[in-house]
Amino acid sequence: MDLTFTNWPVVDRSIWTVATIGIAYGLGLVLNLLVIRQVNRLAKRTAGGWDDAIAKELRRWIPSWSVLIGLRVALGYWPLESRWAAIGANLIVA
Repeated sequence: MDLTFTNWPVVDRSIWTVATIGIAYGLGLVLNLLVIRQVNRLAKRTAGGWDDAIAKELRRWIPSWSVLIGLRVALGYWPLESRWAAIGANLIVA
């Protein structure tokens, strides 16, 4: 299966990179809705405020984490030397 759209490899890699990051972000939003719904349901059963803080932080960070996962996957689309690919992966993880 040929996954090229144009005759320019850089443009094709850019399209796949943007698509991967966009899909990862969308999946992160869906996951965020599902996780926050469950955390809020559990939070209603408790009297403490710690679970509300967890829900707030998860709501804030899940989409960001999904974008980072998308970046990590998209890093594989580019022909990088193994050293630079490892540096990029380590930066994303950090």
